[in-house]
Amino acid sequence: MGNTCRMKLLKGEEIMSDAGVAKAARTGTIYEVYAVKYFASMSYKLAKAIYQTGWLDDVKVNLYIWIIRSKNDGEITLVDTGADAAAGQRFSSLNPNSVFVPPPQLAARFGIKPEEVTKVVITHMHIDHVAGMVDFPRLYPNARFFIQKREIGVFT
Repeated sequence: MGNTCRMKLLKGEEIMSDAGVAKAARTGTIYEVYAVKYFASMSYKLAKAIYQTGWLDDVKVNLYIWIIRSKNDGEITLVDTGADAAAGQRFSSLNPNSVFVPPPQLAARFGIKPEEVTKVVITHMHIDHVAGMVDFPRLYPNARFFIQKREIGVFT
């Protein structure tokens, strides 16, 4: 496939059914869901997370991707790509006590082979959720990529 990326633009309700949430209720599919921390810990102004409240308050933020594995058929879905190495270095330069591990390395620690990933769902277009798209289409050649149409509309 080279560096091509197959991304399907979906409405919110389509993501739910395609990612298995709706299917699970009907078929009894059981999923393992893992929150995987790829960056710890960023100091952040609370006002950046809660609109215009808390400019004097610092909070510690950890960054995650999610791994969803079907216990029935082994299908693997990654939720968000996390940051790529360049963004991870920028985050780390701002936070000298932080630790960044590239999300693909963390997926490999779960025993996930790149060709086993069938879906990548992007929740929204913030750098800590989507910067890994620099590498993900190449690293996960069998994955289909999903994002809501409305989210793309915000950035185009």
